[in-house]
Amino acid sequence: CDLVASPQDMLQGKIGPVKVKGRDWRSSRGLSCRAIEASVDTCQLDFSSILTQQKLILTSPANGKCMIAMTANDFGNFLTHPRLEKAKLTISRQAGLMKALES
Repeated sequence: CDLVASPQDMLQGKIGPVKVKGRDWRSSRGLSCRAIEASVDTCQLDFSSILTQQKLILTSPANGKCMIAMTANDFGNFLTHPRLEKAKLTISRQAGLMKALES
């Protein structure tokens, strides 16, 4: 991880640019990838959560670029992840509603 921030900005949670790279990554919830590289110009973090929970929590969405390389198993983990299942269910319900409205 490479980042740039002045001490004053860091205390306010302002950091950037940030570049994160990794290989053979796996989350605690089963997502995985062979390689990942992400970069943002700036991001805003909740500084208190860094101190109290030792977690990086964004206070607003960060815009940037990301490259992910997946194996077949990694892609399977992605397709069966609970958040994607929930999104598929929501889309399916919306499609059913649209079909009913069109009739």
